Amino acid sequence: MILFAAIISVVSVVHVVVSSPQQCYYCVEDDCETMSLWINQTCATSQRSLGTSHCGTAAVRYHEGYLGRVPLETMVKGCFDCADKSAACFALAGLLKSSLGWVVQQCDINCCNDTNCNTDVTILSQNATNVLRRDAFGTTNCYECEESDNYTCILTQQSQTCQTSRAALGITHCSSAKVKTRNVLTGTVDVSFIRGCISCEDKKSACALLAGSFKFRKYATMLECDIECCNGSYCNDGAASLSKCFHCMEDDGLSCSARQQRQICSLDPESLGTTHCGSAVGRKRNQNGAIQNYFYRGCFNCAKKKEACFTLGGYWKGDVNAPGATTLLECELQCCDPNEINGSYCNLPVLRSVMFALKKTKPVVLKISKLKFAELIHIRLEQHTVDPQLGDIDRVTAIWYMASTEDA
Repeated sequence: MILFAAIISVVSVVHVVVSSPQQCYYCVEDDCETMSLWINQTCATSQRSLGTSHCGTAAVRYHEGYLGRVPLETMVKGCFDCADKSAACFALAGLLKSSLGWVVQQCDINCCNDTNCNTDVTILSQNATNVLRRDAFGTTNCYECEESDNYTCILTQQSQTCQTSRAALGITHCSSAKVKTRNVLTGTVDVSFIRGCISCEDKKSACALLAGSFKFRKYATMLECDIECCNGSYCNDGAASLSKCFHCMEDDGLSCSARQQRQICSLDPESLGTTHCGSAVGRKRNQNGAIQNYFYRGCFNCAKKKEACFTLGGYWKGDVNAPGATTLLECELQCCDPNEINGSYCNLPVLRSVMFALKKTKPVVLKISKLKFAELIHIRLEQHTVDPQLGDIDRVTAIWYMASTEDA
């Protein structure tokens, strides 16, 4: 994994001019061919304004998403900051990706600094800026999240497919960024933590992509950008160094496994510990007095299993939705150390199948050796099956059970 880091202060590179436009002509695509369709864009407050120092006309070559087959060319007029035309093109690419889903491959921009001065026609030149190249593959999936604090971003991060996600700003890198922005309507300054797919060969350009996206999505002008980029799918995992376990709670192990989610032990408010992953089976009494089986999987502190079971009982007893309604009656707990097997998820179940043939005339006694967590999920009995060796029997044709990795 290759890791890059950069802190970009947008304020420090603002181009100072004698006068700045209050508004510029704005248009996209075919509207730019007819002047009567141009509208006035107020540079300081428009959702699609990308600056306050210049008016500009940009020529762009783009695809409609990364999977679009035919490249298209068009013009975009509006407000820009043109001290760095390459950064201006990347900001435009970020805005167009977030607003229209366009993947801008190339961009050329002409700028001026008088009100509504951008009446020219711009075409792509040999020196056009290469922006989001479709042939520069490097990353398939990244984690994505956007929150006001880093811990929440880590807890809520989800998989993002770089080629198909509307929010993805590239396919070459995964990124983690902390940005400071100012809302153009309220003046409020906010800090955001954001992860996702991005083009990050140049950190200033990557921050410009984020700036364009934030301007459209948040009505916010970027003030600072601190970004880290890496190569490789999911390399921007904020929880990479943190212990993680599978988490679920159901009546049976099969349902639990089908619904299990990742639990970050040190961050999840429902975590029951930070030192072990665990799987617990047993019985509990619900608020109606009925006794139910349960299967629980998640983070624990398992130095003393009895105390860990009491913790699980207290967790259910203190349920805010039904306080005191659930009482733990039995608890058998198996634990493992997530740090011993490459970081996490050591409470992943192993699914096995076995076949048994049982004499009909004898009582059915099922014993599975070395299994602390044998869970019978499905049994189908075929009555009076004739077997030339065993005679008239009941045959158990499908028995599945779940076993932890320690029992494997």
